[in-house]
Amino acid sequence: MKIHIENKLYTCGDIHGNGEALSWKVQYHHLKDCTLVILGDVGIFRYRDYKHYKLLDETCRQLNITIYALRGNHDNPDAWRGSSNTDIPFPGLPCMLRDNSTITIHGYTFYIAGGAVS
Repeated sequence: MKIHIENKLYTCGDIHGNGEALSWKVQYHHLKDCTLVILGDVGIFRYRDYKHYKLLDETCRQLNITIYALRGNHDNPDAWRGSSNTDIPFPGLPCMLRDNSTITIHGYTFYIAGGAVS
């Protein structure tokens, strides 16, 4: 999977399923028209409890924010292996950056290596 990001980029990590808190941070910092990369420990696939992501999804769609997520050591590795994003009920959340893939940001290419498994 190759992804090219040309707009403003923000990163965060270790939200552990707290999509509502991330939504409030996005609003507090007035982010819009940008890309947000969650650097592991997303938590969205651990228990398949998506209700905490509804506000984040709505916020990101309204503010034109694209979210990508890397696998962290507290994420279910099976969710990142060959599955599609079609089982995620909210269209704005997230695009999973598969292990051993690349992403290009402002002309620089980065190799994606997920976290350890714990």
